[in-house]
Amino acid sequence: MSRILSFIFLVAVTPLLPAFFFFIGIQTGYIDHYGIVEYFNVIFVDKISWIAYWVSGLFFALLFMLPYKRLAGTVLIGFTVASMSMLLPKFSHDVAYKMFAKKPFHIKVKRWTYKGILLYEGREHYYLLSDDNNRTMTFKKDEIDEAY
Repeated sequence: MSRILSFIFLVAVTPLLPAFFFFIGIQTGYIDHYGIVEYFNVIFVDKISWIAYWVSGLFFALLFMLPYKRLAGTVLIGFTVASMSMLLPKFSHDVAYKMFAKKPFHIKVKRWTYKGILLYEGREHYYLLSDDNNRTMTFKKDEIDEAY
């Protein structure tokens, strides 16, 4: 029974550290850079690839449970160090920009149309980098007539 619980624990926990550094980099290099007001937890839960998370957890758990503990530790440390590269602001900005940005993007509110780059689509807001004044604009989804 304890081996089963250990396996389940390893599947759930081993991908956390690399994922944590990856999303901390996105938070500091992209979200904070543009003044996007979203909580870290919401971004993590909404944007993580859960299939990749659980598959990598299964992979590491199997390696740790089989006689490949040294290999598993080395690979996990390698992934963690690689994900720490997201702490470099320019690199994390570029990666997050490729993940989230959509251009050109238009938002129509009443009689006004705003054009720019969609920086991030949250649960309740759109964040648009305006073409006109190069600043981040926030729009509530329920107040928008059209977004395309």
